Amino acid sequence: MNRYAVLAEGFEHLSYPLSKKAAKEGERFVAQNETFVLLFAATASEAEMAVVASDSLSRHTSFPVGFVADSESGIFLVCRTKGRLGLAGADGNRLSPFEMPDAERICMGRAIIKRLAILHTEGFGCGGISPDSVEFAAGEARLMNPSRVFALSDADSPYYEAVATLRALYGASLVSKRELLGLAQEYFSHSPVCRHAVASHLSEKGVHTPPAQALCEHALRLSAYF
Repeated sequence: MNRYAVLAEGFEHLSYPLSKKAAKEGERFVAQNETFVLLFAATASEAEMAVVASDSLSRHTSFPVGFVADSESGIFLVCRTKGRLGLAGADGNRLSPFEMPDAERICMGRAIIKRLAILHTEGFGCGGISPDSVEFAAGEARLMNPSRVFALSDADSPYYEAVATLRALYGASLVSKRELLGLAQEYFSHSPVCRHAVASHLSEKGVHTPPAQALCEHALRLSAYF
């Protein structure tokens, strides 16, 4: 069972459903007609920082309203969600991209690469984005776990996060090889920050391949190992 919960003002009513069973990653529950999900945080301090910064994080992530500690000392953020969680359907089972209309599938891929580009433009990183790590609502993708967002410090990180994201999208069959290049071009053209990050990395490595093509080719090489 959970040892304790720390909840933001206005969400005290969640203490009862949170006390009913042990917390686990991705656990969903409904309270007062709102959906919440539990997401792992490395430490209580990290979880607390996410809750304190909820107003600024909420444009990029699910809204953190508190955190809970389970009986084995695991810490989980409690986040309010307002859309589809990853590739899960209404019943919680994973949706197959092959069963999605092409327009919906492509829209999801574009929403993910746009979120990554926005984060990088504002100086944030997240380690890359996979389809299962976001919530989709109103045509936008937001990271489910606020604790994954951090200030970028490595100049090469945007390049590698873009590659990791493209690999994840292709590996999940959300996009084809042909569509992957289009997403790489979208990331690269989103802002001067994204263009500079990719161009600087390629220049330092002595790579003369067009930037979007380089991102795509690197992602496809990595996909062979997963």
